[in-house]
Amino acid sequence: IDSAVAGNDSVTVKGQIAVSCLILSAEGIYKTVTATLPMEERISAEGIDTGFKCAAFGRVASATVEGGEDGRLSIDAEYDIDAICQKPFEVFATEDIYSTEYALTPEKKEMNVQSLICIENGYFSVSGEGRRKSERGEADRIIHATADTKIDRFDSKESTATFTGSCTFKVLIASGGDVITEEFAVPVKYECPALRAAMMNEAAWHVHTAISRVDCSLEESRITGKCDICIFAEAD
Repeated sequence: IDSAVAGNDSVTVKGQIAVSCLILSAEGIYKTVTATLPMEERISAEGIDTGFKCAAFGRVASATVEGGEDGRLSIDAEYDIDAICQKPFEVFATEDIYSTEYALTPEKKEMNVQSLICIENGYFSVSGEGRRKSERGEADRIIHATADTKIDRFDSKESTATFTGSCTFKVLIASGGDVITEEFAVPVKYECPALRAAMMNEAAWHVHTAISRVDCSLEESRITGKCDICIFAEAD
């Protein structure tokens, strides 16, 4: 999800869908092809107006891939999109200080405090490496790679919110006529600005993540992985 913009009784969501295909050619060779499809959806939402703060998340429900005689791939993808909108508003707090004991002059202090809006859309990359557990062959190569992210902790300090967790890379390695699965995990950390951070730890956060692109390489017994992660977070 690249953007979620509020309009008159609607939300326009734009982004990309990445479809990764593992192809077996007639020569018996595996290769991976990744295609990126643009996505734009207008969601009806009664009562929404311009100026609302919006965020969105989604998933690919299914993807169908067909190969043509000219070597081109025809891809048809179905997806589900959810959007959340909140109206910004201000809370006016007034503090009156009076003291009869010390005969202080009455003072009046007025502050404008923006409301806590607990939704966040983010996009970041993570990379790392792991050691393969299987024996190494002479002509080993990676034929497919996937990744999965799990956010399991939230912290706030001053005006920054921090989400931490892990990303697990899983690769398929062609080795001596066999296909071997290897996986390794790397830490994940995402930071974003937070409004009224003192209240953030009291909120219940729900985090959704999606992987948009995965690249892995194999060098002797070391596997290096890099992926792009979309994150959506909301708090009750």
